[in-house]
Amino acid sequence: MNASINHLVNLFFDQLRDIHSMESQVADTLPHLGSLATYPALREHFLSQEPLAREQKELVERVFDTHTREVGSDVCLAMKGLVAGGNEHLAMAKDPCTRDFLLVAHGMRIQHYAIAAYQFAAALALHLDFVPERDVLSNRLAAGDRSARELEAIAAELFASSPQTRQ
Repeated sequence: MNASINHLVNLFFDQLRDIHSMESQVADTLPHLGSLATYPALREHFLSQEPLAREQKELVERVFDTHTREVGSDVCLAMKGLVAGGNEHLAMAKDPCTRDFLLVAHGMRIQHYAIAAYQFAAALALHLDFVPERDVLSNRLAAGDRSARELEAIAAELFASSPQTRQ
């Protein structure tokens, strides 16, 4: 982690380091989430997102290279907590249907954190007149929005096919 963030350019690269770590953690957890899903569309959703996360991580690395800056080894603690907390809850869900619902919730939390990270970084890039960087971030933001809508649609399918039980 950088010792200080004393101007907006440093803040921009700090945010990119967070995104880089976030994408790495997301890419690492998506195969696990896909393996836990029993609903085919949910499994496919998670597995199809992994290469996108790895690609985005590489795009962030290119931004660092373009600006001759180091990515570093920062760890996005927020994503680390989201992944760990979600996995803890998933381990408690023994019923496959319930676990699929929990996977949707877990995926949505991860996705919405990523959306927030990209929104701020893209706005900062625009303010700094980093147009190519803003475009990269905005494209990922749009992909994140699509992913969140896909999860919402999968949740609707799960609700429609799930028996209404109260316990």
